[in-house]
Amino acid sequence: MESVLIRSCSPPLLTEAGDLCDLRSSSSAKRAAAAMSQRFAPVVTCSSRSDACIPKLELFSRSKLERGLRRTPLIQKCENELADYRSTLEGDNLYSCWRACLELKDLEKESPKEEVERLIIQAGGAKSLIGCLHGIAEINKG
Repeated sequence: MESVLIRSCSPPLLTEAGDLCDLRSSSSAKRAAAAMSQRFAPVVTCSSRSDACIPKLELFSRSKLERGLRRTPLIQKCENELADYRSTLEGDNLYSCWRACLELKDLEKESPKEEVERLIIQAGGAKSLIGCLHGIAEINKG
């Protein structure tokens, strides 16, 4: 049996959902419902669990494992952020950002995933990450 909480200015009234549904069926119950609606401002309507109109949200029906698997990896998020940032740049800054994206791809191939993710987290943003990637690329060349 489902319970419904009716809120009002006075202390909350806890009633069974079936009682509210029964209130709508008989005439004396309708008067009682009218009196109750005058006393308590909000009117609560009853809905059964069999209603197909209640949407099921996918987010809540998935398990934690499924949500973790569908989550975008940090490196991919970083690449997307650099692409968004790149769309706002012009000239030398645009070229520098493109170089950083290519250097990030090279770094992914050469270094373990954990190190690349740690670098991204430590950089803190697109601008500082570009500088870090240029520095790491220079170190790796030498």
